[in-house]
Amino acid sequence: MALLSPGKMLDAAALPVPVGRTPWSRSVGPSRLSRASEMASVASISDGVAMPMADFALFLENNIVDVVADAAPSSDAAKDYVAKVGGNIASPSTLINISRNLQVNESSQFREARNLTSGEAEILFTTQHTDASGAKLVLPNLFMICIPVFAQSDEFWQIFARFRYRKSGGSIVFWYELWRVDLVFEGAFSAACDIAANNTGLPLFFGSPEL
Repeated sequence: MALLSPGKMLDAAALPVPVGRTPWSRSVGPSRLSRASEMASVASISDGVAMPMADFALFLENNIVDVVADAAPSSDAAKDYVAKVGGNIASPSTLINISRNLQVNESSQFREARNLTSGEAEILFTTQHTDASGAKLVLPNLFMICIPVFAQSDEFWQIFARFRYRKSGGSIVFWYELWRVDLVFEGAFSAACDIAANNTGLPLFFGSPEL
């Protein structure tokens, strides 16, 4: 989430909108846009990193305040994504419970069928995950965090994370994959530029410094 010179700005309807603001000054200077916030850095560094169950539980406990309860997407793009993937959004307490107590039982079936006349073969391999009671395992596939993108910013932005797990031998690994952080960055950058223009009354230019 390093600061980049943006290209063409996206349509406003597709961009996320800030959902919270702390009661601090809205002035924006270069130092406030020069680096990602600590929370954004943590989220970005751990994006896609598989963690053993105990490590994931500790990671969640350290960052659970950033997970949104009763999450609902605010942008058109996020609403469309959640609808298309059948989003089942986890609450903070659900994530903590899964990371501490999840038990996955895996059963596998292998079937091979051959047609001796034509030589055609069909091979079917299936696996099924069940919980501790033997019922089919159904877990949330999304959760939402709400964090500032830039350091010292008072704007908080929604970011969806896709929740993933795999059974590996006798253990379980967890990770998450942030969804469309480019949209979030575009929204946060656009909002910061608007604040800078409004507070200074100066023209706003986009681009890279001349060397």
